[in-house]
Amino acid sequence: GCRPMPISEISGKRAINDTIQLPFIEDFSYKGPFPIAKYWRDSQVYVNDHFAVSPPSYGVATFDNLSKKGKPYQALSGLTHNHCDSLTSNFINLKTYKNGSNTVLYTLSDSIYLSFFYQAQGLGDITDKSDSLVLKFKNQSGQWQTVWKVNGTKVGGFKQVMIGIKDNQYLIPNFQMRWINYAKSTGNMNQWHLDYIRLKSSRSAKDTLVKDVAINAVPVGPLLVYESL
Repeated sequence: GCRPMPISEISGKRAINDTIQLPFIEDFSYKGPFPIAKYWRDSQVYVNDHFAVSPPSYGVATFDNLSKKGKPYQALSGLTHNHCDSLTSNFINLKTYKNGSNTVLYTLSDSIYLSFFYQAQGLGDITDKSDSLVLKFKNQSGQWQTVWKVNGTKVGGFKQVMIGIKDNQYLIPNFQMRWINYAKSTGNMNQWHLDYIRLKSSRSAKDTLVKDVAINAVPVGPLLVYESL
């Protein structure tokens, strides 16, 4: 079956050692097809500009149940839902930050929030009620803790999720976050789309406004029957 790729199995080319400092902002507004190694440790999702419906910005990460080589994880079978595509961040420093020449410890009062947008199905195959998209945080003990989950549904508008870092177990120098979809891993179906991920301090649960000027689709020119790839 399919599963999130262990860090030990990831090639050195993509296992970037530089720890990310806040703010962390990713909108997938680049060509792809893989997420950039600067931020991400695996390459199972498909970065594209054509599977989602009205995303908040140009480009999304699609959990399409295909490997990085575009192949199904397993053949048709009676097996139920498995780990499929994963999107795992590089290390993020939630322990300290620079204030001038001083190094300061983060505390819970720094109000660090993660936000992201997601959509089920898009222009792809409808997700089943038994499908799910899950978010996990890695804690100080190296354990992955589920912090958010949603079940499959038919296509709708992108929804934004706000999650506060409200536990000291995550205020570590090597924090990571990982999205995983669970589905039947037999082909390009039951899709989820992820966009506009932001992890910053000094936020609140009401900090949902996207203050960014961005396109969310390829502009249509005078030659309507042609497009640029």
